Amino acid sequence: MTFNPKSGYHETMIGPNYAERAVGQTNQAEKNLRIDRMVKWRQWFHVCERMHSAIINFYAKSSDDISDNPDERMIQDAVPLHRATAIGSKTRTGLGSLGNAHQVMLDLDGSHVYVPSNTEGHAHLIFRKHVSWEKYIRFLRACVDVGILEPGYVHAAESRGETWLRTPWTAKGEDGNVPEVFGPEQDWS
Repeated sequence: MTFNPKSGYHETMIGPNYAERAVGQTNQAEKNLRIDRMVKWRQWFHVCERMHSAIINFYAKSSDDISDNPDERMIQDAVPLHRATAIGSKTRTGLGSLGNAHQVMLDLDGSHVYVPSNTEGHAHLIFRKHVSWEKYIRFLRACVDVGILEPGYVHAAESRGETWLRTPWTAKGEDGNVPEVFGPEQDWS
């Protein structure tokens, strides 16, 4: 593992040049935020570094409140991972564009021994395993059949074309709303 003093992270933990790809900022506070999150959630960044990242307004209190027409809105797509409020299961190709592979991730609603989410008794499980959408959706439906996932989560995934999870530093706001700081007028690039 090699520490890169320029970027402030261990390159083998989250990939070479991640900071250079994710940064466009010269603001010290922004750099401190990036470094703080990358250090605190090192393993999370390692597993999620190629995933779809965006600022999403999740306003539904529960996935069961979303049927076949999700009304969450994407505030900004393709933001640097450390600024995202959510990650999507679609993965980036070597050229940086979103490909057709999905990285398996779950929003667990039962007993577990995984890293917990912000909701007591729940967790987010993310595998570093890429599968086609057809296989992934079959897997998600099977998880509903055995009671691991809520049906609404899978219905929402089918409507969106991918699964989404909040980032570890993004808490559900009052009534599930994203705080106002994540409004469309904010430039996160």
